[in-house]
Amino acid sequence: MQDTTFNPFADLITLEIRCPNRAAQYLDISFSVGALPAGRHTFHQALWRPGRYSAAHYGQYLRGMRAFTLGPEGQKQEISIAKTSKNSWELQLEEESDLILTYAYHAAVLDAGSCWVDENLFYVNFAPLLLWHPDLEAQPYVVQLPTREGEKAATALEEIDFEGGLWEAQHYQQLIDSPVLISRDLHSTCYTVGKRISTYTSTARNRC
Repeated sequence: MQDTTFNPFADLITLEIRCPNRAAQYLDISFSVGALPAGRHTFHQALWRPGRYSAAHYGQYLRGMRAFTLGPEGQKQEISIAKTSKNSWELQLEEESDLILTYAYHAAVLDAGSCWVDENLFYVNFAPLLLWHPDLEAQPYVVQLPTREGEKAATALEEIDFEGGLWEAQHYQQLIDSPVLISRDLHSTCYTVGKRISTYTSTARNRC
């Protein structure tokens, strides 16, 4: 049996997204990196998304940024993190550390590149809510999302365990190119163009 225990400090980056109150439309995000070297580190939030290369100013939807290191016995210690621009945050590590960044994201824009959550739909694009570090772009990711009984998911990410809400991406670019749509009202239609089979997925049943 595959071990699907969520380990935030394996040799990868983990992104844990929770939504305790869907009516409030806020996502609680935990971004974890293991063994980050000592020194000054800057994390960036995207200014644009794939397919639309104009400034979108996603920083207005993010709030409550906090940073923690994890001690040898598992204890969390909060450290200082400073906002240096509308989409960048900087911190200093005195020694190699496991790092956790936590923040909230307001998921209340329903378009092709943003995020939206309500009682019937959980829709996430990772470009606006994910933090980017230039030295971590090639590292793999494990993502944990809030799934509920009876829901289905549509995404290009590889599923590890749906009931546990776990997916994986090979690197940052794959993650931001792979939105996730989760709903109980998810319907798919397959069609063929030449020899290629494609799938169209929506949250409403299509009628001819």
